Amino acid sequence: MNQEPFVNRVIRASAGSGKTHQLTNRYIGLLAAGTSPEAILATTFTRKAAGEILDRVLERLAKAAGNVGEAKQLAKQIGSVKTTKTDFVLLLRQLLQSLHRVRIGTLDSFYITVAGTFSLELGLPAGWTVCEEADDARLRQEAVELLLEDESSEILISLYERLTHGEAKRGVQSELLEIVDNLYEIYQETEAVAWERIVAPRRLSASDLGDLLRRIAGFDLAELKQIQKARDADIDRANSENWEGLLTTGICGKVVAGESVFNRKQIPETLVDLYSGLIKHAASRLIQPIADQTKATYEFLDRFHKRLWTLKQETGELRFGEVTQAIVDALKREQIKAKSLAFRLDGGIEHLLLDEFQDTSLPQWRVLQPIAQRITRAIKKDSPKSFFCVGDIKQAIYGWRGGMVEIFNSLATSLGDLQEDHLDDSRRSAQPIIDSINMVFGKLDQFAQDPKSQSGLIAWGKRFELHTTVKKDVPGYVCLHTGPRQHEDQGVNEQRGDHCVFVAVKIQEMTKQSPRRTIGVLCRKNDTIARLIYELRRIGVEASEEGGNPLTDSPAVELVLSLLTLADHPGHSVAWFHLANSPLNEHFGVDAGRERVSKRLRRELLAVGYGQFVRSWAVHIAPQCDLRDLNRLQQLVEIAYAFDPRSTLRPNDFVAWVREKRVPDPSAANVRVMTIHAAKGLQFDIVVLPELDARLSGRLPSFVVDRDPQSLEV
Repeated sequence: MNQEPFVNRVIRASAGSGKTHQLTNRYIGLLAAGTSPEAILATTFTRKAAGEILDRVLERLAKAAGNVGEAKQLAKQIGSVKTTKTDFVLLLRQLLQSLHRVRIGTLDSFYITVAGTFSLELGLPAGWTVCEEADDARLRQEAVELLLEDESSEILISLYERLTHGEAKRGVQSELLEIVDNLYEIYQETEAVAWERIVAPRRLSASDLGDLLRRIAGFDLAELKQIQKARDADIDRANSENWEGLLTTGICGKVVAGESVFNRKQIPETLVDLYSGLIKHAASRLIQPIADQTKATYEFLDRFHKRLWTLKQETGELRFGEVTQAIVDALKREQIKAKSLAFRLDGGIEHLLLDEFQDTSLPQWRVLQPIAQRITRAIKKDSPKSFFCVGDIKQAIYGWRGGMVEIFNSLATSLGDLQEDHLDDSRRSAQPIIDSINMVFGKLDQFAQDPKSQSGLIAWGKRFELHTTVKKDVPGYVCLHTGPRQHEDQGVNEQRGDHCVFVAVKIQEMTKQSPRRTIGVLCRKNDTIARLIYELRRIGVEASEEGGNPLTDSPAVELVLSLLTLADHPGHSVAWFHLANSPLNEHFGVDAGRERVSKRLRRELLAVGYGQFVRSWAVHIAPQCDLRDLNRLQQLVEIAYAFDPRSTLRPNDFVAWVREKRVPDPSAANVRVMTIHAAKGLQFDIVVLPELDARLSGRLPSFVVDRDPQSLEV
């Protein structure tokens, strides 16, 4: 593989094939070619991964600086065989002296740095900070509430009817918040015209439709009895306004599909022409509500955005995505220039190194793209510049952090000539593991249960490259266990509970057979993590909970939250019942009454603050807790003290914050339970996948976004 440091390269690499090794090769190669560290921007998506890149660069340089053999090996790997041990000593010294100027970090940290130097141009509020997800959720809810309060009833009713097709399925506020959660980011990167592109065909007037149906009904089909019967059924569907059924069945369905034969009989051409007018009308009746809903959605999001941004200006609390989008908008308006960016960042970016590129979202790429284009289109003789990225599109199936495979596939179009390489040799997995991957993913089309999914799986198969491994002689083992039979009379939670018990017992057997081996339990959902942790600890298997879950997976924490809920809502009967039937009952007494207890709790909370309040009540609960609940209570106390500076007069704000905030429960245990995403880059002796029976795709999206394949614009 060409290691020349100034070649613009894209590496498509499989998991465990050495992506980080290749990136550090490029970084060290650039240093060896005389590039100063501040001219190199190396980014990834997590602080842990960024730290690993810097650690590996320093470690490899240190080894080469201390050993002639290591120096020769590293020189060969970076494609600079003339680089000696002495040279690596100088490079290591240069890098250590410039650590404060080294740009190895997360994309988010880079965007925060850019936004911090251009706050005025971006229109960001003074003293802005990146907020917690729970704080942002609170601001979004408040913005929706303000919208509902400020707008007139007539406007809101009309807007809501168009948003939901007049079919409300839950509370108004929850429906509106779901629209915000799903579509607000799309709104931020689009203009109003994108939401007006759905245009329904012109529909027939009532009299014209009646005339057309009479002509179809009167068409002579005496010699075509089967077609006549189907024609009459179509007329009934049209009269009952069953437009979807009309377009998918009967004669109409055949005409829509471009077919001219029904039940082995030729459909008369004149009848086909009549049906064409009916099809346009039916299409109009189906498309118009969708067009109205799409426009109404933009109108609602626009109204919501104005109120949310007002709150953001007042509080200064922004999400990472909002900071990134502000930079994108400024670049579109040409408020940020390359020269000014280099000046304010105290140095230009001459070399761009991107790790895990498949997880790059479109707004993130919109910020990086001008830098990448300036680099790839530069004249190399004047000032050498280079672009380097590595990623694996197979890891983009979940769309983590808004990652888009289309960005990866459009690099050649947007950046020009790039050298593309592939890394399919795993340096992490044994041959049996690789054989299993090839057997399953190389034949995915055989698992299709319907033609629609089969076409997608066939497309996947054409792109799939058979994996190989350098660890051909290392022993490995793959086994598929089938969980207990799920009875039809069981609910979903009961079924998943039984399955988690089964998985926990299997893990217990593994720990007994291989007590010193590390076991990674990789889950799809955080709910599964919490349940597995419970089941493992229940049977005496110590397990580390990585990534985090809300503290509400602990009954002790829920009890403290009931205290705070009662303090906020004296009439909250559920919270009162919970407290009255708990160990805390003896500390305030049921006979005291809800209102009196609520008043006492509010007075105590105002006097001592959240931290001391939670701590004092946790002491009363502690004697009834096991080790995990004690740990969760301690974490709740820490969160409460951290919340004090931002506290409000509503205890429910703290309760909502706790329910949203994910808190890990890590330990030094050999069994580590985490999501698949959190396991990126980690290695385990044994890997357990407890949710292979879960669907790969979640709920169907409420909106489908069509993008130009070249520009990726909506």
